[in-house]
Amino acid sequence: MMRYSSKALLGFAFIFSSLPSFADYTPPRETVKFIYLFHKQINKDIELQQSLSNKISQETNSINCITPNKIAKISSNYKTPRTFIDALTRYINDTCEINIPAKNNTTYEIDIEKYDLYVLFSSEWGKNIESSLGHIRLAFMKNNAFMFDPIFTFSAYNFYSPETQTASLSNYLDAAFNSVDGKYSQSYFFDAYYETVMSESRDIHRFKVNTAIDITDSYKDLLFATKKTTEYNFFTKNCSSESLSFINSKIGAPKPIASFSPPSKQLSALIDNRTIKYIDTFIANTSDGSLKNSKNELDEVIYDKLSTIDFSSESDLKLTLYQSPRPKHGYLNFFSETKAFQIHTNLKNKENSFTLMSKTVIDSISRQAPSFMFNLGYSNNSQIYVGIGEVFRQYGFSSMLGYSSELKWSSYSRFHASFEKFDFTFNYSSNFKTSNVVNKVDFYPTSSFSVSFETDYSHQKLNLHYYF
Repeated sequence: MMRYSSKALLGFAFIFSSLPSFADYTPPRETVKFIYLFHKQINKDIELQQSLSNKISQETNSINCITPNKIAKISSNYKTPRTFIDALTRYINDTCEINIPAKNNTTYEIDIEKYDLYVLFSSEWGKNIESSLGHIRLAFMKNNAFMFDPIFTFSAYNFYSPETQTASLSNYLDAAFNSVDGKYSQSYFFDAYYETVMSESRDIHRFKVNTAIDITDSYKDLLFATKKTTEYNFFTKNCSSESLSFINSKIGAPKPIASFSPPSKQLSALIDNRTIKYIDTFIANTSDGSLKNSKNELDEVIYDKLSTIDFSSESDLKLTLYQSPRPKHGYLNFFSETKAFQIHTNLKNKENSFTLMSKTVIDSISRQAPSFMFNLGYSNNSQIYVGIGEVFRQYGFSSMLGYSSELKWSSYSRFHASFEKFDFTFNYSSNFKTSNVVNKVDFYPTSSFSVSFETDYSHQKLNLHYYF
């Protein structure tokens, strides 16, 4: 589900409304939005320059109206979005032969037959519960200059409050156990890239549809789908099931998409029968913020080891049906871990418990985002904490207040450091009477196996984790 912060929306809307009225070319809203979101990267990245150059040629109906090199030069001289747009607009009106009908159009025809259909898979690791399994979009894209290429997303419709940009508990319950309104929406690839890669520190993996399909017919069908609502459910009718079922319908595949399978397993099925082929992965270049795409090993892209069996030196046995994948080592905007449907038994004491869902998020107060932690279920470790935090590169810290079944009303602080093959976590919790310190080190020698060591005031514990 796509959401942008109100701050970003107000920002580019202000720039758009404040632009001077030129006699000829005035950039449309999507171009202004693109410049506002990427003005710091435009002078560094050729893909952004080419995409903007092509878009302006399309808008002015003037071939090679402005070259990518000229865009980079103007961007280097004008550091704010508004001054860059002003300078860009003056240059276009002074040098381009603008076709008069083009300037009055608000939409521009694209030669869709020159495009290919792609599946865009956003990695599973995400802060929102509804994004924990990953996200799938359909895209019509070219080989380059693709930032303004059209994408389609199936998601819950009117799910978030326009005032708070959050969903109510009743909406979550309806989407999980019943249904809410669902609908396809159309946007541009740059929308998905900014939201997913730059804002959420998640990768976008691109898969090309191998089987020959009618591109024009598919594009028109998705455009028509944006005009009607249907049912949406987190588990049975979601972004992945609808998008991949659409592809199956176009290639005449008789086998339906499994309703309860996560997106990664559904993609694996399409790869196995050669319906789609992995192309590349879009990531944020942490050195200068420019775009970067790479070719990864397929088992790193389609990470479908989402269940775990854990055994500890204290005879604890746990089965977790879903655990979010560990994010790749790198500079992150926030840390997040989600577990769902965990069964826990102590073989020595014959004690049993069940966790419906647990989630930990460390986010930055500088991003105006909260840090929180909760554990809900039938256990002696139920808790909920909310507070503030900060993340710098691979380090994160949070300080929270809340309630736990063990300490009652209490405070909870956490420090987390993530490296290539291991993580370190320091946890401190206290109330007016007592406190507790837990240190934990996790080692990840393979994608299927990890080892963790925990220590507190009274004992040490060794945990073995198998992922399947």
